[in-house]
This record gives sequence, C-alpha cells and structure tokens, in this order.
Amino acid sequence: MNANCDHLASHTLFPATPAQITESQRRRHKIWGEDDMTEEEYIQTDEDCAKKVYGRDGKLIVWVLAPRDVPETLDFKCSCRTFLRAAVVHFPPSFTDESKEITEQVYAYSIASVCTPPQHRGKGYAHHMMRLLHWILAPKSYLDPSMFPREWGSPPMRMAGMPEGQFSVLYSDIGDFYKDCGPTLDEEGWVIRGAENTAVWDVNEIPEALLSIPIGSSLNWKWLSESDIPSTLLIDGTYLKQPEKILFTFLPSSIESYQRDRSKMFWQKEQNPLIDTWGVEYRTAENNITAYATWSYELKPSSPRTLVFNRLRIPFITNSKVDPDSKSMRITLVYELFTRIFKMARAHKLTRIEAWDIPENVLGFVRESEGKVIERKEHLSAIKWYGKEGNGSVQWVFNERYVPDKFKVSKLS
Repeated sequence: MNANCDHLASHTLFPATPAQITESQRRRHKIWGEDDMTEEEYIQTDEDCAKKVYGRDGKLIVWVLAPRDVPETLDFKCSCRTFLRAAVVHFPPSFTDESKEITEQVYAYSIASVCTPPQHRGKGYAHHMMRLLHWILAPKSYLDPSMFPREWGSPPMRMAGMPEGQFSVLYSDIGDFYKDCGPTLDEEGWVIRGAENTAVWDVNEIPEALLSIPIGSSLNWKWLSESDIPSTLLIDGTYLKQPEKILFTFLPSSIESYQRDRSKMFWQKEQNPLIDTWGVEYRTAENNITAYATWSYELKPSSPRTLVFNRLRIPFITNSKVDPDSKSMRITLVYELFTRIFKMARAHKLTRIEAWDIPENVLGFVRESEGKVIERKEHLSAIKWYGKEGNGSVQWVFNERYVPDKFKVSKLS
C-alpha cells in the first residue's frame, strides 16, 4: 500500500451515525454471522449488547472510514468498534521518577470487528483506518498533532469527553499485519503478545482415571451462577515483582459478560442439563477465595461445543520455600478445580476446553490430563502501548480470552 495515495488522504475516521451502524452490522453478518444467525438475529444481538453496561454511556463506539466531504455516506470504506475498559498498570521502580513501585488504574481500549467489504479491499483503507485510530485513542501528550504525517491529510477529530487510553489491544487472525499500522510512518503499531501457553483439551480424551479421582468436601467449593461471577481482579504478588517490565491487565468488570451475552441465543436453548454454571471457586474457612475459574460457552451449531476460560486463578505450586504440607494442598486444589470442570463439561456434552495464558505452574497438569499446550495461530492478542517506554517494555499479564468468534479482527485486505 502506498501511504502517499490521495484517495487515503481524502478519507478520515468518524463516529458512525445510526444508519452507518446498521450498515456495519449487515456487513459483519455477511462475514461472520451467516452460518449461525439470521441478519435480524445478528443485528438484534448486537443492539442488545450495546445497551449493556459494557457498551452504554459511550463505552462502545463504531467508527467508519469515510470521505472527509461525505462523512455520513453508507458507502464508507471500512469500519471497526472500540470498547472502553478499565485496566491496571504496575510500574516497577526503574520506570518511575521516585524510584518506587506504582500501581494505578487507567483507561484502555479493545478494538474489534474490523470489516472491509469486498468492493473496497486491496486499496489500503483498513490499514489507514487503523493508523488513524491511534490519534483518537492515545493521550494527546503521546501523539502531538505536529507529528501527524502530512501525506495523510489532517488528524481525525477526537470525540469530546472520550477518555485517553494508556494502551489498546486487538485480536488478529492475520498474523502481525497490525505491527505496520502505527500512528506515524516510522512507528510500529500493535505487536503480538501471549500467543503461547494456550491449553486445549479434547473432552473425550481426558483420562478416566483423572475423572474418577475422589474430590474433597463441597463445603469449600461453590459453583458460580451469572450473578456470582467475581468482579474483582486478583493480582498475585508474584506477577508484580518482575522488575524489568511494566505490567498491565484489564479489570474483568462487566466486559467479562460480553461473551455470555453474545452467545445467549445458543446457550438459552440448552435444556438437558440447563446452562446455569459459569464458574467455580474455592474458599478457605476464613472465607478467602484461593482458587477460582470463570468461563463462557461456545455452542454455535457450526463450531465444536467449547468451554472457554475467561479467568483462571490457581495457587502457585512451584515455590520451593513453601512447606511440603501446604504445597501438597495446593496441588490437590489444582486437581480438584479441574476435575470439577472436566466432569461438568462432560455432563453438558462439551467436546473442547480452551484456556489462554495458562500459568506456567500448571503446564505439567495440562499434559498429564491429555491436554495440549500450543501457540495460537488465530485470535492473536496484540498490544499498542501509548507511552515513551514503548511496546518492548510492557508485559500483558492475565491475558485471557475475551474474544468470541464474532468479535475478532480480520478481513482487512
């Protein structure tokens, strides 16, 4: 793509009008929804999600790349969506002015549903849209207007009151394409992080010996309904003591329910047994949560029946300083946690279980239970850090799956 093409400079990024939002929904349905939903069902599901707490009050915005002189056209070249999310960033002493650790809550953005219709592909429009998007999401202190390439025309207008993001993320199905979508001609865009350590189980291959292991008293264990899902992020101190990296993660908050809502029309049809379990937790006698997992289900007719972990918190079992009795108990917790989940998966006739960013201390158990540890080739999580430290100085922790198939980023030609 030629960055100097006049046809790109004559276009810029606009928040979509209601009519453009509907047109973008129709386009996305043709690409991602035809196998499982009618167009009416797809649009209705989309509109229902936009009214949820994670979409309303400006958290969800649809963007279109359109001619500067015809911003409301329905023949816009491409579109995408952004979700405003709360996140936590931990700065080690080497990155702070006072040489002290700092942990703070920030705003960040998830980018989704990048869509270019066939008639506009191969002309660089989506590539250009993604470059312009930085100028809307990033802090003004990071992207000075004087840095905007003249070849691109003038910068897009920011929306009044839109929070500035410390970083943005997307999930790519087309490799590292987005690395070239930077905010200037010589700055990189989104770089892939966390594709490794993805655990996948074929439910039918889980050893019967493992499923027959006696599990302890259910008094400390609780199955979680939708309303029980934890909304507080548990950050393990071990993750926050890596002095060479800035660590960040998203707070679960309400965005965690997005996958449930997007697939609601499928799981609500389940009757025998009903889909009413969305997680499990273990509490000590002191009522402290020491292990928990939450998940969603992918039950579309065109795909394998899958349980997808959204959050997985388990006790660390590799610390040699832990006394043997405590270490043994923690290992037992890991077995009991997964055994409960495996049995539940079989009861619901699920065929696949998937977990992203599986903790290092559980990889041995994954293999023992006939799971596979793979490096993903799709849904590749990628980040863009808006700070002088750069992408190479940050690490995404608790990088778990928040991207259903209809929420991914692809089709960018």
